[in-house]
Amino acid sequence: MRKLLTEKYGDSSMTTKLLYNELKSIKRNEKEWIEAVEKRERIFRQLEVLDENLEHSSIESVVESRLSRWILDKAYHQKTNGSPWSILKLRRFLGVLHGQY
Repeated sequence: MRKLLTEKYGDSSMTTKLLYNELKSIKRNEKEWIEAVEKRERIFRQLEVLDENLEHSSIESVVESRLSRWILDKAYHQKTNGSPWSILKLRRFLGVLHGQY
């Protein structure tokens, strides 16, 4: 996968930058939230292949700012009910939520 990304986009730093920009470009959309969750997860997986550390508060802020209000309310409820929150926990939560619909 890493080789494919490098072949498609060239330099891995450029690929990383493009993926972060794509993550930031995802719009809040009440009707197409499932597609947004899937797109976000694809980006996260590609960033992981490039050995990016996704556990940054800035990434969490970007993701949360683009979640639908009702999803964000559920996520905040999950945040207050357990151990420290992380991008991985947010991804799992969104995956479970995606599976329910």
